[in-house]
Amino acid sequence: MSTANSSLSSVLAALVAAQEANLKLTQELGAYVQKQQDMQQSPVERFISTKKAAELVHLSQSSVCRLCYVGRLKAKKSGKKWLVDDRLILYGTPNHFEAGPGEESVSW
Repeated sequence: MSTANSSLSSVLAALVAAQEANLKLTQELGAYVQKQQDMQQSPVERFISTKKAAELVHLSQSSVCRLCYVGRLKAKKSGKKWLVDDRLILYGTPNHFEAGPGEESVSW
């Protein structure tokens, strides 16, 4: 009887170990799939609000809206709001926005 209990215990331990390994692989696969989806996100998901863009570049929200309106910041209009391309904000160069005639220079 003790041999049977010992065998049963080893089988149960092996099953628990297999379930834990399966769970770990499932989590890793889920993380991999999420990363792939993040890398292939649609262009709409790469746009941020003017409020967030203003916080990132230390300008007022109205200044960011003005830059969108005059075409100096890559953005698109969604209803009454501007959506700013976050790639330019996050990876753009500070000198990207040179002042035009009668405008203030924009840098960060």
